[in-house]
Amino acid sequence: MFILHSSNQTEQLAESLARTLDRDGSSSLFEKEIFLIQSRGMERMLSQYLAEYFGVWCNALYFLPVQFIEYVSKLVGLTADDQIFHRDMLTWQLEAILRDLDDSSLRPLSAYLSGKQSSLKRFQLARQLANTFDQYQIMRMDLLDRWESGRLLTDDESEIWQKTLWAKLRVSLPGVFHRGEILSKLLVKLREIDRDQLMLPRRIFVFGLHTMPPLFLSSLHMLSQKLDVHLFLLAPCE
Repeated sequence: MFILHSSNQTEQLAESLARTLDRDGSSSLFEKEIFLIQSRGMERMLSQYLAEYFGVWCNALYFLPVQFIEYVSKLVGLTADDQIFHRDMLTWQLEAILRDLDDSSLRPLSAYLSGKQSSLKRFQLARQLANTFDQYQIMRMDLLDRWESGRLLTDDESEIWQKTLWAKLRVSLPGVFHRGEILSKLLVKLREIDRDQLMLPRRIFVFGLHTMPPLFLSSLHMLSQKLDVHLFLLAPCE
């Protein structure tokens, strides 16, 4: 079941969380409570609040969204290593690709990457592109699917050289799934797997996530058919 808790104050959401935990309890003292959070600062705030509310607080797991997807993927047998497509790894992959601009579609980058401090400019561009491609994997699967089928989404010139760089990345990393592909495979697995096979507690708590990629929200929706998903949403009105 998908359960929505909404408030315009974080403190009220935390109180609602504590009351939910207090009311529903847990089937076992040894069963971990799982939280999806936006930041480690949110983890510290929740831990402190719950410790003050209950007198003691322990045996909880806090995941950032990507970490949660990795955790659940391993539980259902998806062991592909998407860390290769993490922005830190992509930076150096792209830096190496940008050393060779012979491809005609990459010529718009030549002017920027030439002249003084070309090495520094190449690294800075690679890092910015790695951040962009990291977001594309989760937020713009439609764009990447079009590129990999040889099509463009817009008439913008910058899309052409981005498409070429992405294609070169995929060639340099054969057989490796990017994060969007793993999420898509996870959705299929969650649709097929039984609740008893999932090895997750009977509920999870999503707290303080202000934005969610569509694929991630779909994964939570699919999980809600196997267990309770409590979404604590900070809203702008009372």
